[in-house]
Amino acid sequence: MLIFEEPTASDHGRLMLNNMVGAIRETLGNRQVMRLTFASPINDLCVVGCRTRRIADAVFEIDFAHRQCAPNQLLMQVAQQHTVVDMSLIEPDIEEIIRNLYLKNK
Repeated sequence: MLIFEEPTASDHGRLMLNNMVGAIRETLGNRQVMRLTFASPINDLCVVGCRTRRIADAVFEIDFAHRQCAPNQLLMQVAQQHTVVDMSLIEPDIEEIIRNLYLKNK
């Protein structure tokens, strides 16, 4: 198991840590995925400014920039059109963030 925290300074003998994972997530992990399950199958889901993908007949994922759109606003927008029975938020994995950074700078 890798730990991405490293000592940065000493404060009268106490070790202070630099949370690199948190900083990387905050800086580069602007995207989140909201997985929604609907009461019945729907044909398509369109959300302005977001990418959507069908997982099953009544399950969609919405990829969105959480700094531009709060999850509760997104959920309210979708719930005005469809009956939502379950919702979960998926944070990007640190591996995915690093891979995207690598591909971006390649």
